[in-house]
Amino acid sequence: MPYFVLRVSSPTLDVEACLACLPQLRREDCYRKGEIGVRKRVHAESGFTLSVADDGDAVAAISTAQRRLVAMAPQLADFIREGATAELDCALWTKAAKLYTAITFAAPFLASLGSLGVRLCVTAYQPTEEDDDEPEQPEPGEGAAPGTT
Repeated sequence: MPYFVLRVSSPTLDVEACLACLPQLRREDCYRKGEIGVRKRVHAESGFTLSVADDGDAVAAISTAQRRLVAMAPQLADFIREGATAELDCALWTKAAKLYTAITFAAPFLASLGSLGVRLCVTAYQPTEEDDDEPEQPEPGEGAAPGTT
């Protein structure tokens, strides 16, 4: 299950203007240049993070992310025109028992991001010890005796 987050930042981004033009944006999702962040680092830029999709499967999440980004196209264009960087981060969580996790993006989705001026980042997260404690559920038809699924 991917999770998509839009990140917009620039040294001169007006966070108050972002809050005013994006009603779905919450103040706690914003940061300002010079503030100390969660990881105790000073922010070099101002910006925000905005969840755009956390649907159950990849196809639905990609569709939701694209729809929401297209709806924000005028605001994104303004931010980018003023020097901001816009990035869509696709977060993936790997399973301990799997060697890899993959996601495929169709060309129209990638073209849509390009036309909006949004770059794509894919971040894979390894499972934590807590995740390792949970038994992995087999995929349908995988690891079960015939006729038991």
